[in-house]
Amino acid sequence: MSEVNDAGADVLSSILSPLRLRGVYHSDCRLHQGWALRGTQEPRALIHYMLDGNAVVSLGADAQHHLAAGDLAIFPRGAAHIVSGEATSTAVNISDLLPARGPGTTAALTLGDHSTPQIGRMLCGGLDYDVSAEYLLYRMLPDVMIVRRDRVVEQPLLGHLLRGILAETDAPGNGTETVQLRSFELAYLLGLRLALNDDVDAHVGRALRHPRLGRALITMNMDYAKPWTVRSLAELSGLPQSTFAREFTTTIGRTPAVYLRDRRLLETRRLLESSTDSLERIARAVGYGSTIGLHQAFTREFGLTPGKYRSTRVCSS
Repeated sequence: MSEVNDAGADVLSSILSPLRLRGVYHSDCRLHQGWALRGTQEPRALIHYMLDGNAVVSLGADAQHHLAAGDLAIFPRGAAHIVSGEATSTAVNISDLLPARGPGTTAALTLGDHSTPQIGRMLCGGLDYDVSAEYLLYRMLPDVMIVRRDRVVEQPLLGHLLRGILAETDAPGNGTETVQLRSFELAYLLGLRLALNDDVDAHVGRALRHPRLGRALITMNMDYAKPWTVRSLAELSGLPQSTFAREFTTTIGRTPAVYLRDRRLLETRRLLESSTDSLERIARAVGYGSTIGLHQAFTREFGLTPGKYRSTRVCSS
C-alpha cells in the first residue's frame, strides 16, 4: 500500500500545526470482567491503545468498532463514546473516575469486577488543542478512526513509541510524565497519518492522497484573505480549470468557492471570539470586500449576525 505523498504530508502539517496539540493526561487501564468506560464529548483529541484483550467502541447503536490487542483507536475531536469488553456492559463515566484531568495527569485504573482475573489492558491519552484553530479539513475527520495492529507494526516509530509509553508506565523514572505525554502527542500524529492513508472514504484522506491539490489547499487554509478564483487556484495546482474544479469538489466534498467561503467564516468567528477588532477590520482581514457581504454570509452560516454572535460569546465567557 502506498504511503502519503509529500504534498499530502504538507497538507496534514498545515492542518495540524495551528491546533497546537499538547498532551494533557494518560491512564493505564487494567481490565476485568464487565469493564466499560464512557467518555462524553470533550474538546480534545483522544487515543485508546489496546495492549491486551478485546474491546468494542460504540458511538451509538449503529456505530460499533471491534478492537483487538495491538489496535489503536483515534478520536480526533473527542467524540462521545463507550469502550467496553462487551457492548452490553454498564459503563462508568471517565469524568467520575478522573474528575480533574489536567496537564500532566496520570492514573492507573482498574475497571470491571476486581474479583475476577485481569482480561486486558488499555492505554488512553488525551490531547488538548485550540478548537478555534480547527481548519475545515480537521472538522471533516470521522468521529473515530481505527489503526489495526498489522499497520501499527509496519510503522517502526509508532510501534516504538507505544512500547516506550508502556515501558515508562511499568518502570517510571525521572521525567516519566513528560516523556509519556510527548510520546502520546507523536503517537497521535503518526496514528492519524496512518488512519487517513488507509481510510478511502474520508475527505481528508482523499485530499492527502491526491497528487495535485495539496498546494491549493494549503494556500486556501493560510492565505484565505486573497481574492482567489478557481482559475488562479487551478494554476497553483497545475491543472486545467475545469479539471481542478471537478477534482477538488469530488475529493473535498464541496466546491473551491464554498471551501474558501467556509474557511473565511471560521476565521471570522475566531476573530469575533478572540479580538475586539471592528467588523470592518475583520471583513478586510478575512478577504471580504465589504461588511455587508460578510454580515450576510455569516448570518446564513451561523444563524446569528456577527455582532450578536460576539455579544453571546462575551456573555457566556
